[in-house]
Amino acid sequence: MWNLNEDVFPNTRVAEAWRHGLNGSGITIAVVDDGIQVDHPDLRKNIDTYHSYDFIDLDSNITPDRITDSHGTSVTGLIAAEANNDVCIVGVAHASTIIGVRLIGSDVPITDITKAKALSYHLSRVDIYSNSWGPPDKLHYHSLGRVSESALVDGVKLGRNGKGVVYVFAAGNGGKDDNCNADGYVSNLYTIPITSIGIDQKAAPYSEVCASAFSATYSSISERYLTSTSLNSTCISNSNLRGTSFSAPQASAIVALALQANPSLTWRDVQHLIVQTSKRHNIDDGFEKQPWQKNGAGFNVSQIVGFGMMDAEAMVSLAKTWTLVDQQLYCASETKNVNKNINNSRDVSKTTISELTSTIKETGKNCTIRSLEKVQIDVYFSYESRRGDFTLILESPSGTVSYLMTPRPEDSDNTHNVSEKVNWTFTSV
Repeated sequence: MWNLNEDVFPNTRVAEAWRHGLNGSGITIAVVDDGIQVDHPDLRKNIDTYHSYDFIDLDSNITPDRITDSHGTSVTGLIAAEANNDVCIVGVAHASTIIGVRLIGSDVPITDITKAKALSYHLSRVDIYSNSWGPPDKLHYHSLGRVSESALVDGVKLGRNGKGVVYVFAAGNGGKDDNCNADGYVSNLYTIPITSIGIDQKAAPYSEVCASAFSATYSSISERYLTSTSLNSTCISNSNLRGTSFSAPQASAIVALALQANPSLTWRDVQHLIVQTSKRHNIDDGFEKQPWQKNGAGFNVSQIVGFGMMDAEAMVSLAKTWTLVDQQLYCASETKNVNKNINNSRDVSKTTISELTSTIKETGKNCTIRSLEKVQIDVYFSYESRRGDFTLILESPSGTVSYLMTPRPEDSDNTHNVSEKVNWTFTSV
């Protein structure tokens, strides 16, 4: 277990966090995936089968129907595989409780309502929803349905007795020819997108350009694979554990350790803790257009791996003495009309946050901004073809550049591209 046992540097310092006496006990994580082998000898102790549910077959049996649907079982192992039983591995939060939510794994399209139900399933019981699923990579803009959006709002407002549940999402596997801002779940205000680093201390080759990504953990690359649980009570260590799907559950489990250290944390406090404790180290994100920057708040930030590698020990240590953040304010500017034809020209319009702050309002009054958590830009544009050639860059008053959208070659394939209009919200952390 090179990703946890201090065999490599940098690492997520999970072993050091365990030395604080933390193991995820008392924290419930809903694994939203393609099902889980509930009687796996390394998982059965920590799975709450009574409260698990299958939204495909509409019953409580979350065991996958197909032998190929091992994804959720492997994801769960990274979170909650039992400690000290000589089977497979040990999960990061190895004493946490898992509720399985089977949502994917069928050829039948999933409705917005079904996704919403999965993302709010047993809301009164769940602390963290770990999501290693999403739309296809590299092509189209995939919106978050209205009902799913409402479910996320309910989660952060009503979950954990008003402190809000934590939604962790895998940031996507499209590589640098893709951008996570085209995924409505990843770019959402209420989610924590997590991406991947390989053992070579580089952003994994499948990690996307992602201005909304918070942080990264290790995942498999060809040089070295993760190990986890799989179907038929087996262990697995191969290329099937390749992707941000297997970084997100490690992040979910680290969050579980932080919530165990301080149960008073709100969903926003968790985001702040990730930002303040993630580390740049010597990670090479491979994004030549814009290398690592130090933003206006003094944090190192990457266009691909966010604020760097998660640090479990630093996160739980800070969580213990953390002062809860103030109430969140939503501030909006007036619409900036450009009304210009791009015609393959560059820099058609440059509008910085400083230009907009004079018109930013919050519920009818001036909104004084001391710090920003996320910036969301609503953009409306039309195109005749080659939508994937579109680039959108946001620059802050302190000079921090966010690549909100970058070229996506497959989204410029004219076989998929007709004249249309786009009204989309782009996000940067």
